[in-house]
Amino acid sequence: MLRGLFSALAVAAVAFGAMPAQAVEPGAPKELISRMDAVAFKLQARLSERFKDISQAEKRERGGMAEFYAESGYEFLWVNEQGLNDRARAVADVVARAETFDLNPENYPLPEADGFAAAEGREAQWLANAEYRISRSVLAYARHAQSGHLDPRSISRNLDITPDAPDPLKVLRGLAASADVAAYLEGFHPSHPQFVGLLERLRELRTVAQREPVRIPDGDLIEPGDSHPHVPLVRKRLDVPNTVAPETYDETLVAAIRRFQRKNGLHIDGLIGPATRRALNRSPADKIDTIRVNLERWRWFPNNLGERYVRVNVPEFKVRLVENGDTVFEERIVVGKPRHATPSFSDEMELVVFNPYWNVPYSITKNEILPIAQRNPSYLTRQNFQVLWRGRRRVDPYEVDWDRVDASKVRLRQSPGRGNALGEIKFLFPNKHSVYLHDTPSKHLFNRSRRAYSHGCMRVRNPRDFAAAIMRTEGWSKQSISRAIERGNNRAIRLEQKLPVHVTYFTAAVAEDGGVRFFADIYKYDDRILEALEAS
Repeated sequence: MLRGLFSALAVAAVAFGAMPAQAVEPGAPKELISRMDAVAFKLQARLSERFKDISQAEKRERGGMAEFYAESGYEFLWVNEQGLNDRARAVADVVARAETFDLNPENYPLPEADGFAAAEGREAQWLANAEYRISRSVLAYARHAQSGHLDPRSISRNLDITPDAPDPLKVLRGLAASADVAAYLEGFHPSHPQFVGLLERLRELRTVAQREPVRIPDGDLIEPGDSHPHVPLVRKRLDVPNTVAPETYDETLVAAIRRFQRKNGLHIDGLIGPATRRALNRSPADKIDTIRVNLERWRWFPNNLGERYVRVNVPEFKVRLVENGDTVFEERIVVGKPRHATPSFSDEMELVVFNPYWNVPYSITKNEILPIAQRNPSYLTRQNFQVLWRGRRRVDPYEVDWDRVDASKVRLRQSPGRGNALGEIKFLFPNKHSVYLHDTPSKHLFNRSRRAYSHGCMRVRNPRDFAAAIMRTEGWSKQSISRAIERGNNRAIRLEQKLPVHVTYFTAAVAEDGGVRFFADIYKYDDRILEALEAS
């Protein structure tokens, strides 16, 4: 397109006022410059403008645009001599249905379809602006679709995730080569079944969000067999038909409540208490907000988590091993307390350690174990702690003046065996947060519905089964794992094939029956994410 254009830049400069008139001989023939060459010249000028108040992502996209148009000789994607082309109209259709993917169409401004007809005398400028504007908008759309609107670390430093934004140059090249612009652009949305399922549920909820929700007032605990004036409201909320005694909390309604508790991550006891009342009062609008937050979270993670991977979901208190899209192992876990939140991140499992030592973190040594040792030094011996002076020389616990010792000069290490805080096995995926999956001697906590009790690590119920599932591809069985553990030796097994581990934080998930399960926002991230989304 630009063949001969830059050899005629002086003429173009006179025609469009970009250079002093004296730079060109008088009377240069205007017909040397076609309309589309003029559009290219003006587009180049737009791409050369400097902007101060734009984000790093927008700067990157402008750079990608400049590179794309330069390498293509300013071949236009969206305009021609007559105005907007069919590809531009396809983009308009994509933007028009952006809300169905939980994107805001207003974030992707496009030129008016009939604007070209009204641009008499300044057609070239209109076309250049239209080409520029559409390219900016499709790049923003691709970025939001694939990697979301937010930087997770702006919500919490514990959300240690770097969303994978698409390369702007590759996006524009792909659009140029694509015969179906709409399919190409909408292909940037995650294809993970959880994202797709949540999106479908969001669309359904938006059709019922305007209905008046049934509200269950605060009140006394309702137990099976009770007669209570709130029971008819619960029946209505769960679509359970009335009986001859509508205020009686009968077996049919108890079964419905238990199903509701299971779906909403509540303790499944069949009792209508404060937590169950709050969940019953979650309106369609509340559910929409929660699903929107979790759609944003899915955009933060890679679209392909791996053919075989471990995924922890912290609010659900669950760990899963997934192979080729199927969950082959699932187990309860204990996660970090709110003040010791388990971080979200991705890494790779490298080691499985039988009969591990526990190297006690400094904060636990100082704040929890040292006060006990000051009262009773024998505690360290009874619990099989070794005391390492300055991290190297082993000393007798009774030789240390625990009332005066500087906690930074001693390191505690608990030997393998009964009572070891890490239990029989730990699963290591080295990371800057120093958290991992491991066994625990405190098995009773797995019976609780809310299991946020650790200092950040994730404790696994039935770790031998978990190890067998992970190490099956490495020639290990549950029996061989048990034999290795029962020998009592500390032994580290390096996995031949590193296993991706994704520690996630989703407060809504699609279940096997297609329904959505909601989980307590134990670290209070949801409101912060929703507020940031509304402002973006």
